[in-house]
Amino acid sequence: MTAKLLMTQDEIERHPDEWAEYRESGIGASEMAVLLGIAPRSYGNPYALYVEKTTGKRVRGDDEEDEMARGKALEPYVASRLAAKRPNLLVLPGGLYRHPDNPWMTATFDRLAVDWEAAGYSSPEVVREMTRYQSPFTWPQLAGHIIPAELKTAITKDGWGEPGSEDIPRQYRPQALWQMAISGAPRVLVPVQFMTPWRTEVYEVHRTEDAELDIAFMIKEAQEFLERLDRHDPPPIDWSPETSAALRTLYPMEPETVYQCTPAQARALRRAYLRKEAAKERYGLLMNKLVGRSKGAHRVVTADPERPGKTVNVLNRVKTTMHTVNVEALRDQEPDTAKRFERETPVEYHKIGSRWVKLDG
Repeated sequence: MTAKLLMTQDEIERHPDEWAEYRESGIGASEMAVLLGIAPRSYGNPYALYVEKTTGKRVRGDDEEDEMARGKALEPYVASRLAAKRPNLLVLPGGLYRHPDNPWMTATFDRLAVDWEAAGYSSPEVVREMTRYQSPFTWPQLAGHIIPAELKTAITKDGWGEPGSEDIPRQYRPQALWQMAISGAPRVLVPVQFMTPWRTEVYEVHRTEDAELDIAFMIKEAQEFLERLDRHDPPPIDWSPETSAALRTLYPMEPETVYQCTPAQARALRRAYLRKEAAKERYGLLMNKLVGRSKGAHRVVTADPERPGKTVNVLNRVKTTMHTVNVEALRDQEPDTAKRFERETPVEYHKIGSRWVKLDG
């Protein structure tokens, strides 16, 4: 099996719109965790992914964009650290590839590592020259020795296990398995640059029986999602803000239009709203009572039910300094500067009717 090259890494950087079009027409590795509903909320959810695929408009939030920008900026450094830690590997540029039999299965590899020693070559330069103008997948002698490398950055080691293991955050495993399925590789490397402490570690996801079962399940779920797209049948609507944003993207506001819901729908929404507000009040009351009892305590703890003799944090009292810009003073003292950097940020949301929510009916 040979992965098919669609765009080289250089072509992706020069023609990002073309790369985006390829991604819209298939299911990419980074979309699998979203499709499965196990990605962090800032990445989106199945409904948001459906809207993005059907409208071509981005729904996901700024948090993911910031994380992607950080990863992109540090990508060359992480790749160089991978090469330093694994001298038996030649780290080559990645690119956009598709599955040889299922064209809708795509993956943008950050890098492709070649185990030149295991492939029987005397030096990495021989392989570098071979692959200068051709995808490494076009060389049969490299089959089984090409390893996708998914480069990551992380603030801390939270969610990451021992270096060298497969213990990575759960949203990254489907991405690695999807790359494994498309490349036919026996494993995928996940080098990650931690910010605190500043350290690069390498994790590995291997092609095991469990991995094969997971890949088969993922392919089935992706095919069902594509069938939904063909039928114009979106996933079920859930409670999340990501679905709210997706709905507003899918259905732009039509000024001065009115929709009349049924009294039963209105009452159900009102009951849910009042329960939410009551829960907020209850939470605030219990929080304040506990704070009153704990007085100036830095932490409030309780017995850890999973670790006898240990405690677990209930509340942490956090004190920090926020640095903000005094916008009013800036406008007063430097009006031209303030005007130059002023920008309009459209905000759209649904607001509960203030009179309706107070009605007895």
